[in-house]
Amino acid sequence: MFNSLKKLAHIGAGFSALFAFGQVSADPIPADDLARIPLLSNVSLSADGNHLVALVAADGADSEGPAVSVWDLNDEQAAPRIAKAGSDVEFIGANALKMGQILTVARKPYSGETYGCDGEGTKGLTKTFTYKLFFTDEKLKKFKDPFDIRGTMKGRGEAMIRCFEIAVRGNIRSDLLTLDPENVVVAEFDVRNFRTEYKKYNLRTGKTEFLFIDSEEQSVGLLDPRDATILTKDKVEYDGGKFKFETLIRDPETGNFDIHDKFTWYSSDRVGVSIVGRDEQTGKFYVVTNQFSDKAAVYMYDPVTREFDKDPAFAHGRYDAASVILGRSPNDFNQLLGFVYEGDVRKAYWLDPYFDSIQKTFEKLLPDTNISIVDYSDDRSKVLVQSSASNVPPSYYLLRDGSQIKKLGDSAPWVDVSSVGTTSLIYYNARDGKEIPALLTLPADFAEGDPAPPAIIMPHGGPWARDYADWDPTGWIQFLTSRGYAVLQPQYRGSFGWGRDLWVSGDGEWGQKMQDDKDDGAAWMVDLGYADPDRIAILGYSYGGFAAFAAAVREDSPYQCAIAGAGVADLTRLSRVWSDNSLQRYLQGRTVKGMNPMENTDKITMPILILHGDRDVRVPISHSQRFYGKVEGKAPAKLVEIDDMPHSLPWTPAQKKLMLDEIEAFLTSECGM
Repeated sequence: MFNSLKKLAHIGAGFSALFAFGQVSADPIPADDLARIPLLSNVSLSADGNHLVALVAADGADSEGPAVSVWDLNDEQAAPRIAKAGSDVEFIGANALKMGQILTVARKPYSGETYGCDGEGTKGLTKTFTYKLFFTDEKLKKFKDPFDIRGTMKGRGEAMIRCFEIAVRGNIRSDLLTLDPENVVVAEFDVRNFRTEYKKYNLRTGKTEFLFIDSEEQSVGLLDPRDATILTKDKVEYDGGKFKFETLIRDPETGNFDIHDKFTWYSSDRVGVSIVGRDEQTGKFYVVTNQFSDKAAVYMYDPVTREFDKDPAFAHGRYDAASVILGRSPNDFNQLLGFVYEGDVRKAYWLDPYFDSIQKTFEKLLPDTNISIVDYSDDRSKVLVQSSASNVPPSYYLLRDGSQIKKLGDSAPWVDVSSVGTTSLIYYNARDGKEIPALLTLPADFAEGDPAPPAIIMPHGGPWARDYADWDPTGWIQFLTSRGYAVLQPQYRGSFGWGRDLWVSGDGEWGQKMQDDKDDGAAWMVDLGYADPDRIAILGYSYGGFAAFAAAVREDSPYQCAIAGAGVADLTRLSRVWSDNSLQRYLQGRTVKGMNPMENTDKITMPILILHGDRDVRVPISHSQRFYGKVEGKAPAKLVEIDDMPHSLPWTPAQKKLMLDEIEAFLTSECGM
């Protein structure tokens, strides 16, 4: 196998012809090109290496929704099988499993009473979606619903049945790797008792076997990937005005679950302690935690001595560790293959020499792109690799026998990326001296000394989230930079994945220090000549939409206009929504304090464009409607309500194109950019 890698390292000359870029073009990318359904996405490889599964644009440019497609890797001449969803149903996910089985996820619009069952606490008449999982095989003929509960809910009212169908968030909790050839463990939330139930699902027969169910106080944590034995449990209880989190670990001799104090913390502590695997030889657990340093690291924990190892098993220093990579095939089962950490993109640090060689070879053949080993067959004879970058749409490759590379396809081959800028991770200091990470994307033809371009400050959602320097699936980064805008994505205080200090320093600072970080990012761009001070806008979605609302009513904002997508406008209403979930309220909800845009609408100082989907239950459209009603007539304002659009991706081509067109028109007219 390793001799094959030597061959792989020498095929770059012929391989590079597949990746030649076109001549530099100054033409901006059309909105239609960025709005289209990807030609290829969600690609996965079956455990036996016989099939590839993906979502595809079955009808090319006219596709309104993706189809599920299967390729037979043993017969490359055979046409792929394709299954399209119904007229009102859309596939949004697919994944190859074992035994030729495939897991698909579909959604369907629903309008009616939700009774708080949508997972967001929404009640009353609501426009939302129902989501379902289906198992099928490589023939794509029959689709089985493992969570079909209508037969088990006889005598229940239609409202309760519909409530359950809206609430169900079923998933595969363990694929039991390949050691159990027929079964997987599925988990589903049972709205009848508000607990998660675990079942063994037989992929061959479609029959289920009950395993266990969460109790009122304890939920299942880590499962043994060999046989689905529960190894850890999580416990949450209300204690003295705050929540206490505890981890219980199974004693292999007694079978009892004992509390381990090293995993006990309170909601006020804001530490992360996540058990992500177990080493079978030593019995120690892999734990990702930030309790010993600002940046999360991976430590080994001995449940017998109840102590962490003195030194981390993996620590990057500048970036948070995210997880471990454990082997899943019979030959490398549960062996430590590598670590995952949060850099400018999520990256793998491979310990396994074979995968490390593949990673480095592809990085050499495809420089300036992000390489990810997505999947591999049990015998490692087939490896699925993805390549992408901020200016390169995802592409997929299949490596056979360590030496043969075949390009499977591009997600968006019609996009001319020559006018798209590349994204860099930079750091700047906020006004109080705190170092703020940010992603900077300059226009492709910008050079030092050129006149400062117009600029967009684009804060991410969450706010407990972060951005990555990779292809933007919304198309906004590519759309804007190809039109000559510089884009800065501040990882403002309150962002998650850049260390604990930055994360917790956003508590209670909505519209205040969190907002200062964005304004200070604009000032940094002006100082370095990356932004024309008279042509700066702020554009954000979800929490980023809140930031745009806040910018529009703050004194001395550095922006000429604001664009708010699906934004929170009223912090008091957000708190009431979160109060339906006491755990979320005390973890994140208690940090939501600061300047409330809805209480300051009389101070609006700039034009604002508001975009919001009418099937958004995460941030109801009423936030945007009420803010628009308050500012209309006080400043140039426009509200665009987008039919059938949910809060999160995927969005339809029509929805994406509408937003891009509205953004461009607003920036060039009311904003004067």
